Amino acid sequence: MYDEMAAVVRKDVARGSGAKSFDDVDIQSHGTTNVKEKGEDDDEFVKENDKQSTSSAPLESRKSRKRTCDDGLEIQNISSQMAEAAMALQKISKSKLDVDLLYQEVMKTEGFEEDFLASVFDHLVERENLAKGFLAKSNKLRKLWIEKFKENN
Repeated sequence: MYDEMAAVVRKDVARGSGAKSFDDVDIQSHGTTNVKEKGEDDDEFVKENDKQSTSSAPLESRKSRKRTCDDGLEIQNISSQMAEAAMALQKISKSKLDVDLLYQEVMKTEGFEEDFLASVFDHLVERENLAKGFLAKSNKLRKLWIEKFKENN
């Protein structure tokens, strides 16, 4: 009965022939209800009322989906792969060069003409690792790096 209820309330991830819908679930309740009644001569007696409810689905033997340890291992494996993919995406996004920030930092360096700073920016964009290093430096070290770049070019 639990398997059928789990399928109905979506606690089960049944696939293929194990998937069930409301029409497939066979609900049967066998019960006896005892009702105490008083007769005309005030003698108490117990009346048994047999109730049986069945669904409109035909009674037949159904294959129920059995969970195995392999299902749990597969889920854990998929989960760990998803975590690795998420971490890789985070690393990519963190290591990606922020070109707008680089432009702002290069252009705010004082003592150089704008067209020269634009060529410094172009050079750094072409060499991503140099650009990351440039952004990591202090303003004083950035200015020294630009002066060296000017001497070499």
